[in-house]
Amino acid sequence: CPVINCGRVYDNASLLEGHLKRFDHSPCDPTINVRGCPSNLFACVSCGQQFQTEEAWRKHLEVSSLVTDGHSIEQTPQWIVCFACPDCYLLFNLRDECLQHMSAKKHFTESFPMNDTRGGAMPVPVSQYVKNRLIALCKDVTFNVRCSLCHKVLTSHQAAQAHFNVHCRQGCAVATSNKTVAQVVKQLQVRGQCSLCCKIFHSPAEIERHRESTQHVVEVNQTMAKALLQHCRFSEKHHGHAERKRLSGSPERPFQKRNKGRECGESSGKRRRLRGNSVAVWFCECGLQFSEEATATNHLLAVNQIFHQCAVCGKQMGEPSITRLHMSRFHGGAHLSNFLFYCRKCKVEMPRYEDILAHVAEAHSGHTFLTDCEVPEELADSKPSTS
Repeated sequence: CPVINCGRVYDNASLLEGHLKRFDHSPCDPTINVRGCPSNLFACVSCGQQFQTEEAWRKHLEVSSLVTDGHSIEQTPQWIVCFACPDCYLLFNLRDECLQHMSAKKHFTESFPMNDTRGGAMPVPVSQYVKNRLIALCKDVTFNVRCSLCHKVLTSHQAAQAHFNVHCRQGCAVATSNKTVAQVVKQLQVRGQCSLCCKIFHSPAEIERHRESTQHVVEVNQTMAKALLQHCRFSEKHHGHAERKRLSGSPERPFQKRNKGRECGESSGKRRRLRGNSVAVWFCECGLQFSEEATATNHLLAVNQIFHQCAVCGKQMGEPSITRLHMSRFHGGAHLSNFLFYCRKCKVEMPRYEDILAHVAEAHSGHTFLTDCEVPEELADSKPSTS
């Protein structure tokens, strides 16, 4: 990209042209170097060790839980999907790519040095949760694109072209943002945590105040990797407590309604014919009726602004068939199923279909579940209900 401080690089001119038209030149984007498939490691939240498989992590936990050092058999692993430069906190799918970046940019210092001073700065493992949270926070950071000569704010690609063609022919576009990626990461840095109170602390002063007021033992994190893991761990705990509280007055979760037919082995993408002249139809929470589950599911994803996002170049598409065609044409067909589910409303991405459905149920409203009902065949072909 020719815009100074943008830093984005594309494999071909058509992708660059699309980026220029979108005019998304924020320097506060941690994903500009993310290429290819994500890493797939499992991290222990107690000690920070990483494992190639979930089974290896489970064996580690079974052995370590016998020792009173914070490990518990009830813990869940954190899925490590990428690595961050310890200086600028740009993300890379592979650790070796991050090391190459650090060497090229001479980023051998840590933006947030902590208590562990052993060795030099190394890539920081980043979980899926932290990656999603960081992306969402960075998207909220405002940025401007200005002319390098007259400092006029340029609001679109067309406006920039017109400005440099007519006014400042020797000028260029410069992007600036209110915060850097590293400054945003600071919000996720957990300096310590109290397991008794289920609280996290973001400064030594907070830790000291809690110790003095409660006499509790606060565990202090020694590395940034551990600090981010604890952010995941306690955020998920708080989310779980809030979810249980929300569901305490509700007899069933929205997506349990949707999955009843599947549990009975009756699920099908096509219309299901039942006894007599009855058929199964699907209703969205909004009242719309669909004769096929696939159509109902497409409605649910579309109305909640859920898109398929190419994991290679980041392009977003509405249909899986278009996504696979894109992968085949632009990426050689090597990763036909290598796409994520992206929520444009909340600016989060999820690796699995089940995860994005759970996100919709928890964070959205109005179109959060489907129910299948038995109706007479003549009513199934009537116009959708809007009641």
